Amino acid sequence: GNLLFIAANFNGIQVWDITDTNNMIWVRNIPLSAQVWDVSISGGYLYAANYSTVSFVDIDPIDQASLVGSLDLPPAAFGIASNGTIVYAVGATYPDGALNTIDAADPTAPTEISSLPFTGFPIAVKYMDGYVYVGADDKLHIIDVDPPESAFIVNTVAMPGYIFNLTADTGYAYVSQAVGFSIVDIEPPASASVVTTLS
Repeated sequence: GNLLFIAANFNGIQVWDITDTNNMIWVRNIPLSAQVWDVSISGGYLYAANYSTVSFVDIDPIDQASLVGSLDLPPAAFGIASNGTIVYAVGATYPDGALNTIDAADPTAPTEISSLPFTGFPIAVKYMDGYVYVGADDKLHIIDVDPPESAFIVNTVAMPGYIFNLTADTGYAYVSQAVGFSIVDIEPPASASVVTTLS
């Protein structure tokens, strides 16, 4: 749609109307307890990485948005992605992290499907075509999540620097780091490798 949702740390979730990007209009704030690090949207629901909790917010209609469910996670939740009603939250108990897979078919009573540990402190996560891509320290973990209850790491790509954010599309992952920006060929995932880095 034409709404932008911003994870605003202690200020909850900021919602903006970006129909006219030259004149964005503030719509509302959705308050949540603790820090909001990341959000993902699927259907009429927003999923928030809310420090040690994943929060489930009904955003349809936006003027009546409300928290409908939550799930506490052992590690803090820093990043979140989703595929329909399956939610992927990455968190950590320093120095390592975990991918927590959650069934949100009933957002009022979400349940954890699996938890997969990995090395590194995770910040960024992206779902695409049956795989979850996790940026953890200077590693890009590629995780097969089909089916979600038996997720496993397919490959771990060593990156030039510590990862801040990432996205993926049409065979490539695009990764921002402390040293610059890298493009990773992820097709096939088992032999993924860094193609180029711009500093």
